[in-house]
Amino acid sequence: LALDWIEAQLFSGNDLDGLVLPESFRKESNKIGTRGHSENFFATSPSSEDMLYDRMRFDQKEVPVGLVRTADPLLIETRHVLSVGDRIEYLGRDIEPVAVVVSGLRLEDGTPIQRANPGCLVMVTTEPPLHCVEPHALLRKHIESA
Repeated sequence: LALDWIEAQLFSGNDLDGLVLPESFRKESNKIGTRGHSENFFATSPSSEDMLYDRMRFDQKEVPVGLVRTADPLLIETRHVLSVGDRIEYLGRDIEPVAVVVSGLRLEDGTPIQRANPGCLVMVTTEPPLHCVEPHALLRKHIESA
């Protein structure tokens, strides 16, 4: 999204040196990054000291909870534990994520469940209902410990 925004600004005649990214982009980048912010690989190739093979540089409190497989019904493939009552965010094409609460979970055969483990296919209902959901979009949630 940030690259699309920059392209639109340049197409509108704005100068690259004068562009300031909206605050929402910084907020989002803080939720997805695990290595910090730098020009790391632009200037030189990374050395072995630059690489993190056994840990993340920052604890990440936002985790992907599922990938949308179908929109109607909302069927997701879970990537993290998901429970009824969880507050999740839908990451679509808009800059701002859409926050909702999981109000129901069902297996593909319609059996209601309270919790889905990673790797499950589950139908999800939310409050408020999500509209304009697209396949391959991401759902995430905040966790207390990564």
